This record gives sequence, C-alpha cells and structure tokens, in this order.
Amino acid sequence: MTVKYKISNFNKGKAFVDKETTSDSSVSLEIYCINKQGHKEFKLPFNDIDYFEFDNEGFTTLKRNDKYALMNLKGEILTDFTYEHIFNGSEEGLFYVIRDKLHGNIDFNGHEVIPCIYETARHFREGVSARKLNGKWGMIDHFNNTVIPFDYDEIGYCCNNIIKAKRFGKWGLIDKYNNVLVDFQYDEIDNKATRYCMAYAAKKNNKYGFINGQGDIVEDFMYEDILFLTDQTDLEGEFLAVKKNNKYALYSTAKTKFLTDFIYDYIEYGEESTFLVKQDERYGFIDLYGNVTIPFVYDDVYFFEEGLACIQIGERYGFVDHCNNIVIPPLYFIPLSINDGMILVANDKLEEGYVDRKNNLVVPYGKYTKCNHFQDGFAMVYSEEKEQYIYIDTTGKELEIKL
Repeated sequence: MTVKYKISNFNKGKAFVDKETTSDSSVSLEIYCINKQGHKEFKLPFNDIDYFEFDNEGFTTLKRNDKYALMNLKGEILTDFTYEHIFNGSEEGLFYVIRDKLHGNIDFNGHEVIPCIYETARHFREGVSARKLNGKWGMIDHFNNTVIPFDYDEIGYCCNNIIKAKRFGKWGLIDKYNNVLVDFQYDEIDNKATRYCMAYAAKKNNKYGFINGQGDIVEDFMYEDILFLTDQTDLEGEFLAVKKNNKYALYSTAKTKFLTDFIYDYIEYGEESTFLVKQDERYGFIDLYGNVTIPFVYDDVYFFEEGLACIQIGERYGFVDHCNNIVIPPLYFIPLSINDGMILVANDKLEEGYVDRKNNLVVPYGKYTKCNHFQDGFAMVYSEEKEQYIYIDTTGKELEIKL
C-alpha cells in the first residue's frame, strides 16, 4: 500500500491535503484540512472536490461538479453546491455569488441575503452596491432596498458618498440620495478617491483633466492619459500618472498639484508607499512626494515586498532596501520575491534554493524542484525522492503530515 498527497497553500494556519491510498486492488481518495503541525483538523465529506483553498477571510470556496459552495474554518459547508461562482473575500460582510448567470450575495453564514436576480453587480462599498436589472443600473443597500432607481446606463462604486453615473451616453456624479452633483457631460469620469482627495479625473473631447465634487475645473482638459497607481483602499485615487507629450508626471488629487515634472516614460505603484518609474530605459523609485529614492540605474526593478525591492543588472537579480542599500547582491538568475523572510533563488544551472534576508543559503540548490514561494510559513516544493509535492518551513524542515 502506498500513500501520496496532493497539497494546497497554507492560509490562516490551515491547508488542504488530498490523501491518495493505493493498494493492489483499489485506489481511495480522501480530502483533509490540516494545521501547521500536520495534524488533521477535519475531513471533507466529499472526495470529488475539484477546487479548495482558504481565502484571506478564512473561508473556503469548494468546487464540485462545476458548482461552488462556501465552507468555514470549522469545515462546515454553509451552502449547497448551487453557484456558478463565489468570489473569494468579502465586501462589508458579504460574498458576491452568481447562480443561473444572475448575481446576488450571501453572508458569512451562507444565507442568500441578496437574491440572485441581477444581470450584473459591483461589490458593496459604504453600504451600497451598483446592480443591473432589466438592462438598467441602480443601487441597493444590504437589505436589497433600492436606494438609486434603476434608470442609469451604468453606475460605479460609492466613494465618500460620491458615485459616478452614466446617463444618455455621458458621465456625471451623483450621491447616495440620487442628487446630481456634476451634470452628465463627460466621456469618462472616475471618482476613485480617499476622503482626502479634492479632484477627480475626467475626459472630454478626447482630453483628460480634473474636476472637483461641484464640477469646477481643477486642471484643464489638456492631457493624453491618466493612470490610477494603486488599488489599496487607503491610497485609492490619491495618486495618478498623468501623460502629456508622451511623458508622465505624478499628480496628487489630495494636494491638487503635480509632484513631478513630465519626465518619466512610465509610472506604476510599487507597493509600500513607493512608485516604480522608468526614465531613459532605466528603472528606479520615487516616493509619495515625488522624490527619487532609488536612482534610475537598473535594467529592471520589481515591486517592494517586506521592505525590499528586486533589482536586475544584466541577467542577474538581487535586492535593495528603500535607501538603495544592497541587501541581497545581484547574483541570482531568476527574478526574486520575498515571502515570510525567505527568497526563492536560482544559480547559473537554474537549480532552485532558498536564502534568508542575510543571504544565507537555507535550502540548498537542487534539493527540490518546482519550488514555490512561501505563504503562511510554508512553501510547496517537489521532492523527486518522494515523487510528490511536500511542505517545507522557513528553516528548510519538511512537514510530516500525520493522517
């Protein structure tokens, strides 16, 4: 009799394991949830689950026979396998679901609190959600009460009680009470913004500019393009890359001013309050004030993670910190990413291993193949000796699964 495991990533201290037992006469499959000690937490009641993995809320979306159900950390299946999709994560305590191609919401207990009657939908923000019904858009609250009538061509998210809406082919701004704040006159408009933002990007006559919440023009319509630089809730809409004469500048909608000149070929949010920029075919970083923090000397730069950014010089990769101090020398042959203080690296033979933040080799090159990044303290790696994926922890120790 032989036993093999198919494993998934750890999250919230738990992971899923397929246990396949083969004997001379049969093959059996069982699916377990395990903890970080490798012990069983619970067993799934079905062995034909096609998809299972905890999301960041600690819930699990299960897929069986092309239908989805929701399960909690205790192993309680909260819904039937009835949905075509359950979107992982939640917005204001609700999961977004699709059944029979219609959209609705379930709560943390699996109750369908918003019936699946809408043609499409957006997530809840500030207590309201845009929905499409009978070809028109409106808004509902958590109790499925209509708060914005269904007579718009399209509606966006609510940000600071300001909502972009489209009517008769043009965009304007309304509030939760359906009061018109800015007339419907723009080809595009976007109200992604924190409460500190004082300007919104808009497009008119094929040019971009900025308006405030009363419709006054803050920046004239003279720009070629506008890019939002982060999806983080606390910075959403506050910083934008604005294009003029084929070059980009950093703009603050909170300060309603440009933070840099139009000198960059490219600007992108670089995590940890930085922006990744390109200038004259070289990459570096600027901060929230537009100051250069990492000079433009690298062939490529990858986003900050755990205080470090991966830099490329020629065909090799390393890490620098926010002050451009080299933390991991550019010695390695794959782009680097740091998770749980561990870095997946490769030598010139493309054999993979792991180093720590001090560049100590924790897991030797070539010991495992098909290595993955660490998550929640463990990495999934393939053991040629055991002919299967296994877990290793941040010391390189293999996790023994005890089922």
